[in-house]
Amino acid sequence: VMAAAAGVLTELERLILAVCEGKPEGILVEDFQEKLPAPEGQNADEHRREVVTSVNKLVKKGKLELLQMKGKPMVRLATTESSKFKDMTKEERLVYQTIQDVGNKGIWTRDIRRNTNLDIKLLTRILKTMESRKLVKVVMSVVAVKKKMYMLYELEPAQALTGGPWYTDQDFESEFVEGLRQLAFTCLDQRARKAAAEHRDPIARSQASFAAARDVLDFVTAAKFSFVQLKEESVEEILETLVFDGKVEAVFNAAAGRRIYKISNMPSVMPDVLCAPCGVCPVFHNCAEGSVVSPQTCIYLPPWMNI
Repeated sequence: VMAAAAGVLTELERLILAVCEGKPEGILVEDFQEKLPAPEGQNADEHRREVVTSVNKLVKKGKLELLQMKGKPMVRLATTESSKFKDMTKEERLVYQTIQDVGNKGIWTRDIRRNTNLDIKLLTRILKTMESRKLVKVVMSVVAVKKKMYMLYELEPAQALTGGPWYTDQDFESEFVEGLRQLAFTCLDQRARKAAAEHRDPIARSQASFAAARDVLDFVTAAKFSFVQLKEESVEEILETLVFDGKVEAVFNAAAGRRIYKISNMPSVMPDVLCAPCGVCPVFHNCAEGSVVSPQTCIYLPPWMNI
C-alpha cells in the first residue's frame, strides 16, 4: 500500500476504520488478519505488517484509540474528546484511556500498571504530567484510605468512592447524619399531625401523611441545616435508615416511580403478649391442659413470665 499524503487516508486505512465501525467496543489488532485477509498474490506476513503500520498511523492521526485487553493491543474508533489529545505519546494515551474506561469509579495505580504493562517510573511520570495538565486527578477512597485512585479531571467521584455527603476527608460525619435523621422524622411527624387535623377519614388521613424524599429535602433545605448540597438519593438513604429502625414505613408509589414515607403506626415497643414464646412454638397446636405438651410443663413460659 502506497503512503498517502498527510490527512488523506489510504484504502487500507479506510478498510480498517470500516471494520472498527462494526466493532464499537473495540477489536484486537490481531483479529484484523481475519477481517482483512491478504489480497490475492500478497504475502500474508507482509500484509499483516502493513495492517499494523496502518493501525499505528490511524492512532497517531487521532482516528483510533489504542487500548489493551488482557495484555494484547486493541483499538476502537476515537471519540471527539480523545481526538483533542493527538500530542500525547502512545504511552500517555494508553494511560489516559485506561483511566477513562473506569468512569467516575476511579482506578488504583497498581491496576493502571497491570492494564498498561508500563514501568512504574514511567507511569508515575505520566500521571504527574497528566495531573499538571488537569487531564486526571487523584481522589481518595473511604473504603481503602491508603490507595491513590485516578479518574478524569472533569468527573465527579462516585458516591461509593467518597462516601458522598456522609464523609469529610474520609471521616464519617455521624453527628450530621443523626441531625438529618431527626429533621427527616420531624418533617414526617409534622405532615402526619397536619393530616390528622384535616382528615377524619382514616384512609385519607393515611394517604396525606406520606411524603416523598423531595418533600423532605425541601424541608431540610429550608431549615438550612446541611453544609453540603444534598440530593434526593441522599435523603432517601436517611429515610431508609429510619425505616430500618421501625420509626418510618415506606410504600412504593407507582405514579412517582419511587418510595414514599410516613411515620410508622407500629408501636416502638412491642406488647408483651406479642413476645410470648407461644407465637413461635412449633408444637403450639398440640398444647393443651393435661396434655404431654401443656402450659404447666412448658419450660419457656416461666422465664418469660419472670416466675
